Amino acid sequence: MSSKTLLNCIFVAEGKRDEERLKKLDIPYIVRTDGLNVPRETTKHLQELAKIHEVIILTDPDGPGQKIADKLLQEIPNAKVIKVIKKKAVKKGKVGIEHIPLPLLAELIKPYKQETFTTSSDVTLIKLLDLGLSGPNSQFKKIKLATKYSLLVASLKNMLTQIQLLNISYKELKEALSE
Repeated sequence: MSSKTLLNCIFVAEGKRDEERLKKLDIPYIVRTDGLNVPRETTKHLQELAKIHEVIILTDPDGPGQKIADKLLQEIPNAKVIKVIKKKAVKKGKVGIEHIPLPLLAELIKPYKQETFTTSSDVTLIKLLDLGLSGPNSQFKKIKLATKYSLLVASLKNMLTQIQLLNISYKELKEALSE
């Protein structure tokens, strides 16, 4: 069995542009809230991840960002929030993580990038393809696994990362699909 090393922390950001900024800093897996109304599936997914990993909340330094952070902290009390100075996140009158200069953003997240995690999952992309998680009828199977393991339905590559972060085995996935 080959093991894969991942970051031991899970970053939570508000939107797609925030996620893109974090990816530029080599953060492999980011959970997006997609705004103030955090879907229940997202919260459940983060709660499962928080059992194994450190959850880091990085929201915009504004009212809605604070409300999202507060909402997530109610559900995941051991999560950590990165406080951002508002004036460092403003560009042309708009506030957001996406406006923080990359070197500063890198400094803010640096302490959380130190610890790694080696998954015990034996799942690979090829094994997910063998389970029929791509192509016709794959969406039903993805939803079934997402429901059972609190995964977010996403691309196969993204789901693979989620499975590895949660240490889910190929045997467990196969059994879940046959239930």
